[in-house]
Amino acid sequence: MENRDLVARDANPSREVRSRCRRRLRPGRARGDLRNLLDALYREFVDTSAGPAWPFIAARLLVDEEIGDQYRSRLIAPRHRRVMELLRSAVDTGQLPAGLDLNLTATAIAAPATFHPLALGEPAPTSTGRDLLDFIVASGG
Repeated sequence: MENRDLVARDANPSREVRSRCRRRLRPGRARGDLRNLLDALYREFVDTSAGPAWPFIAARLLVDEEIGDQYRSRLIAPRHRRVMELLRSAVDTGQLPAGLDLNLTATAIAAPATFHPLALGEPAPTSTGRDLLDFIVASGG
């Protein structure tokens, strides 16, 4: 299999993540929906080839602009949009603190999904994103 084929295959989100990214916002349920989406995103690194392939993919992203663009547009952008949409909705409905820095929170809850396989050689536990979100909320945002 060509390197580009491997990256393209792993850039396709799982059916579960695609479903969670397409769901309509449910008033009063944004925080729960966000937690469920985070679990699904983290599971992708555990239950698919994305986890073991991630160090290779990350290295390719640094040297191949075409692969980087494809990966960001097909994998990262839809997930980031959905996380931001759910964070905004949760803040708007009072489920998360009003002063919450949405970009920082999105980065904090999603970054370990990619950091763990790169730095530690294993996927992060699937509850990591949800646990970080709960920690941020408990600390007052």
